[in-house]
Amino acid sequence: MDEYSDDHFQISKNVESLVNRLRNKPHEGTWFEFKSNMDDPKKIGEYISGLSNAAALAGEDYGFLVWGVEDDAHEIVGTRFDHHTVKVSNQSLEPWLASRLKPVPSFNFFYTEIDGLPVAVLRISAAVLNAVAFDNIAYVRLGSHLKKLHDHPAEESRLYKQLDGTPFEYKSALVGLTESDALNLLDVPSYYRLQNMSVQTEFDVILDHFLNDRLIISTSDGACAITNLGALLYAKNLAKFSHLARKSVRVIKYKGRNKIYAEKEQQGVYGYATGFEGLMNYISGLLPSNEHIESALRVEVSAYPMVVLRELVANALIHQDFSISGTGPLVEIYEDRIEISNPGAPLIDPNRFVDAPPRSRNEKLESV
Repeated sequence: MDEYSDDHFQISKNVESLVNRLRNKPHEGTWFEFKSNMDDPKKIGEYISGLSNAAALAGEDYGFLVWGVEDDAHEIVGTRFDHHTVKVSNQSLEPWLASRLKPVPSFNFFYTEIDGLPVAVLRISAAVLNAVAFDNIAYVRLGSHLKKLHDHPAEESRLYKQLDGTPFEYKSALVGLTESDALNLLDVPSYYRLQNMSVQTEFDVILDHFLNDRLIISTSDGACAITNLGALLYAKNLAKFSHLARKSVRVIKYKGRNKIYAEKEQQGVYGYATGFEGLMNYISGLLPSNEHIESALRVEVSAYPMVVLRELVANALIHQDFSISGTGPLVEIYEDRIEISNPGAPLIDPNRFVDAPPRSRNEKLESV
């Protein structure tokens, strides 16, 4: 098997069994493709786009590009392909592909042997929110052919309806996990504490609670996935989830009334529910305070009412626009003010904040 960093996981417990399941299908599906030795970086990028979009259309969590399997009879023929040896202008294949994909789906290479012959698998997460494009062109697999998405308006319309149909919170943040892997990445004690429930110790009981709340889900290959809802709320480390890593809260304390000199800066690590109390304590420690005498005792009182700040920070976390990549909630503390912002434009015209009917983003996240 290929080596993984901590945030890369096997497709399932057995890559060989996955390949054999795909081989046993009577025809290539739109969301998986068999090749022998294709190593053209541009073509691989186009297939990542096409298979990611096709997987979303088919309701699958991911698509697959498999090397070493013959197209027609699905026989194992082996492959010489190894992504480590593919270079583009002296750049490794993976970062080169990532630089040309938008948005970048999660994709990982895996290797095994079947009947003594080498087989390679590229797992690609399904498109989320937007179609995946390579070099600004979105592709899709139709039948056994790779096509430009804009040349097929019916499929393009159906894809975007599909992308809009599932709430962001219930889409997969990390797939191909065992049940224990999934729970180990989430803060289980924090979940029970915040739900005002006794902490459970039986694995099956914990698993049922997390499945029922759709913090994790079962996937079609018999593995598990952590949903965006589970990761955003209870992740032990949001950096483990590539497309959510920049959604952690950033707190900056400036010296003076402008951004010229930052005294302190901290990027959050935990999911929003797990880390909220720690976040608010950290913010409180950076705020100016005044001394008041109460019942003959001297008491430090924050210059800002914490109940108000808690509400503002919570709303910034919950109602951000997750379709905007590369940025997240930001708390900036100046000498004379505090600014709390998040990605996205208001759903209501600011001039109508007082009298317009309420509208909100991410209602599933809000309700939990």
